[in-house]
Amino acid sequence: MRIGILGLPNVGKSTLFNAVTGQAVETSAYPFCTIDPNLAVVPVKEEGFRALSSLDWKEERPLKVSFVDVAGLVEGASEGQGLGNQFLAKLREMDCLLQVLRCFEGLPGLEGECLDPERDFSVVQNEILLSDLGILDKALAAAGKRPSEKDRLKELQNLREILPGMVGEDKEKWRESCPELQLLVLKPMILLGNVDEPCGTENAAVGAVSRLAESLGIPWMEMACRLEWELTELDSTEADEMRQAYGLSDNCLDEVLTACLRAADWISFYTVENDILGSWRLKRGKTAKEAAGRVHSDMAAGFHAVEVMPWSELVELGSWEKAKEKGRVRRGGREYTVKDGEVLRFLFSG
Repeated sequence: MRIGILGLPNVGKSTLFNAVTGQAVETSAYPFCTIDPNLAVVPVKEEGFRALSSLDWKEERPLKVSFVDVAGLVEGASEGQGLGNQFLAKLREMDCLLQVLRCFEGLPGLEGECLDPERDFSVVQNEILLSDLGILDKALAAAGKRPSEKDRLKELQNLREILPGMVGEDKEKWRESCPELQLLVLKPMILLGNVDEPCGTENAAVGAVSRLAESLGIPWMEMACRLEWELTELDSTEADEMRQAYGLSDNCLDEVLTACLRAADWISFYTVENDILGSWRLKRGKTAKEAAGRVHSDMAAGFHAVEVMPWSELVELGSWEKAKEKGRVRRGGREYTVKDGEVLRFLFSG
């Protein structure tokens, strides 16, 4: 999965990047501290994978998640202001976008500027929209020159008209209809309110993020990004004590990934082929044959059937063989709909 981190300058994007990747990119509090995009690929061992790891495998292949942190977007970015507009192309390659919103006071260089997550969200979203409209205009001009693309021209004209106010399921429909455009407005998105310390919605700014996300129908989360980053630099015992003191979850990376999967409507599944434990992602509602294609094209091409069980049952029973002996392994065909958290074994020829 590929996750793009964006927002205004100095809202904590690079601090979040450091917290989830364990890196230490510069986070100085001045505009455009991030110039070149920060890139990291992180192996993620979420709850199901960690539990399955307790069994004896020859090799483990956790999911790898890519994070990209780009320079802050500012008003006028779509027309060349600031630096963030230079990296919008990098964000277009992402599967999900995570917009960081400032929910903390006392940022150097912003004295006197009141906290207003809704305003900050609108600035970034307006620039994204203007950039997308520019891409649409180029596509419209190209389609207009080709008599054979009259239907496509009408489709793009309709999209341009409705894009500014589009929400929810319409975004997914158009994302599947026009994947080549890679429009940022259509991508799954979550909001992250960056706070000094965990505080919940009693914090006025966090409450504003919650209401904004609810009105848009998208996931949101609160995180003390600097605190999470500092915890990555402690030994595990100290970090656990601090997490308990602040009431934090075990892993901020898990939190971010879970929220992004929910926003993108993806599920997790696991494979145990050749004594190798693997972790994969799939769009919700997809079939076993499509899941096989995520692992290897040969599995999809020669697909016969799939054997299935929840990861929790496999951990409980200790091995696939014991599960089969007890009749806990189910079999499905190519149209079987894969469910979140299932362990799959593909039966195929070739």
